[in-house]
Amino acid sequence: MSVDVGTVYRSSWLVTGSDGQPANPASATLTVTVGLDAPVTVPVTLPPATQGLLLGDFPTVKAGLHVFAWSTTGPVSNGLDYVNVRTFRSVFSLAEGRDYLGFSDSRQDQKIRLLMGAATKLVESVVGICVIRQFTNDWINGDVRHVVQLPNRPLPSASAVTAMRSVYTATGGPSWTASGLIVNPDAGTLRTVSMLPFWYGPWTADYTAGRVEIGENIVNGAKDVLWDLFATQRSLFADTEYPSAEDVATVESMIPPGYEMPRKALEQLEPDRMPAFG
Repeated sequence: MSVDVGTVYRSSWLVTGSDGQPANPASATLTVTVGLDAPVTVPVTLPPATQGLLLGDFPTVKAGLHVFAWSTTGPVSNGLDYVNVRTFRSVFSLAEGRDYLGFSDSRQDQKIRLLMGAATKLVESVVGICVIRQFTNDWINGDVRHVVQLPNRPLPSASAVTAMRSVYTATGGPSWTASGLIVNPDAGTLRTVSMLPFWYGPWTADYTAGRVEIGENIVNGAKDVLWDLFATQRSLFADTEYPSAEDVATVESMIPPGYEMPRKALEQLEPDRMPAFG
């Protein structure tokens, strides 16, 4: 299960002897690697409180796939574990998601939060960025253009773009600051104040994207996607107002490979669909 950035993740490793029974090792090492970062060594208490069961607590500070590598001697053992650490984003609260799915307690919270993040990402693929966040060195293809469109949009304001630059700045390529740009926040397009074209591309841009206010149609559309994603997670004895396993299988057999949003969700998102250009 994915965990949020900032979570202290506890990794465990069971060491067994030649007889197959738990055994305390003479030495133990746990390292954590994130992406291309150098491995970080995590303290491991020896002997462990429980025979053979090693524990290591790692405070996560950045998003990405974390590789936990265990190594012991006396007895010798080695093993890897992979944990996805992500920045949780959602256009509605966990309480709303739980209520929409018909749960009155927190037993399914981790699963619900995971699918809330997935639902929000799917909705953003239609209406653009909803949860406000920063983008740095975002790549924009082209060579000479009078108007460029940022990869992520809409923008919260006309002052959301702080810089744009040619990837060839080291060899004399141009750059533009906020004062030299005319920004269309809804379409995420840029023009120069001088009315000259952008040149010597491709370019990279630093900016903030997202919506200050999330419309109810977007929220409701995201909830419909959550409900659809959660349908296959329900037990065979779920409440009858939800689809049975047979119903879900029937629906899935009718759609082509790859997930498709339910029509009800798409209809609600349509008024805010991101324009191709503007």
